Amino acid sequence: MKAFAPCRAKQIYQMCGQILQQSRPERKSALHEMRLLMRRAQLLLFLLSHAAFVDAAQVFSVAPTTGPIEGYTRVWMTGSALHAGITCAFGGKSMSVAGTGNSTHVWCHAPRVSAGQQVTLVIQDGGTTLITRQYTYHPSLFVSDYSGHRIVRFNADTGAYVDDFVPTSSGGLDRPWGMAFGIDHNFYVASEGTSSIIQYDGSSGKFLRRFCSVPGEPRGIVFHYQDLFVASAHGNAVLRYNGQTGSPRGTFVHDILSPWGIAFDRYSNDTYVSSERKDHVYRYKQPLQGLWGELGIVQSANERQQDRTFARFDRVFTNSIVPACMGLVFTVDSLYVVSPEVSKIARFNRTSGELMHMFDQPEAAWHSSDIKEYRDYVYVLNEHQVHKYHRLNGEFIRVHAELAGLVGGVLLFHHNDNLAMGD
Repeated sequence: MKAFAPCRAKQIYQMCGQILQQSRPERKSALHEMRLLMRRAQLLLFLLSHAAFVDAAQVFSVAPTTGPIEGYTRVWMTGSALHAGITCAFGGKSMSVAGTGNSTHVWCHAPRVSAGQQVTLVIQDGGTTLITRQYTYHPSLFVSDYSGHRIVRFNADTGAYVDDFVPTSSGGLDRPWGMAFGIDHNFYVASEGTSSIIQYDGSSGKFLRRFCSVPGEPRGIVFHYQDLFVASAHGNAVLRYNGQTGSPRGTFVHDILSPWGIAFDRYSNDTYVSSERKDHVYRYKQPLQGLWGELGIVQSANERQQDRTFARFDRVFTNSIVPACMGLVFTVDSLYVVSPEVSKIARFNRTSGELMHMFDQPEAAWHSSDIKEYRDYVYVLNEHQVHKYHRLNGEFIRVHAELAGLVGGVLLFHHNDNLAMGD
């Protein structure tokens, strides 16, 4: 188009030479034709002078090329002539550009995936591929910061800080404890200060709603068989709620002093609850009518004993005291328990509840509030740090994650989106 105007000018010049060689009648007709041609040329020159020539989009770099499996990571593209019509396909999941800084910087959100993996990121403009890169999704480690009123996220594999997944006091969050991903893949947090469970977006961490009220301050929470189970510390009970609506379904475990952690044995469906004031882990059998039955409301102790909807007390499971026991976790062969009052990790036989070992923690470890297993190691939350240990011999390996001012809290490893029983 740029070469078109000089061609027109040359054509007009040639016509002028021809006109001078013509007779008067012929010259008059030719002059009229030339005037029309000149007007078209002027219009063309005007359009050319005001035209906005769009160069082809180019992408020079993409960053970051790694992010958590929850998605919503802002991936920036740097280049030239960039615009909002560019698309980013993460392993076939196409995402439109969500924001433009200017024509040299645009960004899109990485989509959520079900597990840690590496995918091919293809950036296109229309049908033209601008650049391809490998994008790596990593599992996440969430830590509830009790005094900071926030949820902190780390890379589960490296321990590197990622972000504050739930910012300070978002949605009224006050002294958080237990955390879980729900049936809908959203994120749920026990808020002690508001006596409630708060629901957040499972990808962005944005506040959604107050999911349910919990009398007596919530601690540990677990989604199991389509329902949400919550330990109510001052209510001395484990309460049950509809896992999709948050509507109360009654009391599941009653008359247990200061329940803290909850775990379901996926093999037997037994329920295990740690009692901070009784220094033990208690085992309960599932209700006589099973976990799917409707829960009734009982008014007296006699009716309560006969009720078929409560979990049935089986026994004090652990045969050794763990003062003020809080966090607990099952592995394939053991039950591990920690306490903020002793710098030790108690390991019990998974089947019998017999004490097997009492592992020492480093001198720097104190106020241990929770323990979890990940990739055959156990991790303990202390003040400001998460410590990694060998599962079988209790050998301290390293400080896995650390953040100044972090006061836990509870740990949650999120490595896939498959909601297993008790997870």
